[in-house]
Amino acid sequence: CMIFGRKFTRRINAVHHSSLNAKYQIKEASTVSHIIFVVGFVSLCCKMTATLWVWLYVLDLVPFSVITTSAVMMHTVNCGIVGYLFIWKHEGARKRTIVLSRFCC
Repeated sequence: CMIFGRKFTRRINAVHHSSLNAKYQIKEASTVSHIIFVVGFVSLCCKMTATLWVWLYVLDLVPFSVITTSAVMMHTVNCGIVGYLFIWKHEGARKRTIVLSRFCC
């Protein structure tokens, strides 16, 4: 789905629209699809490393308590990385985060 969305927005981007609103929406869709592609790939890598712990349990190399702890840790790390990547890659979200951090700190 991520690859299809990325290719579709590239094809739509090649079409010239007269409306400024349409151009902005196509640019935003292209930007978000690129971000989702990168974030999805990073999330997939994090989840694949989490399955490593399951295989270690299946092979009877680590106890179940280690599996559950590592699964929760990997999920937490995945959420943190994905959230950071989205804010870092999206210009509008990055600007809003910088403004909000000035008010909070």
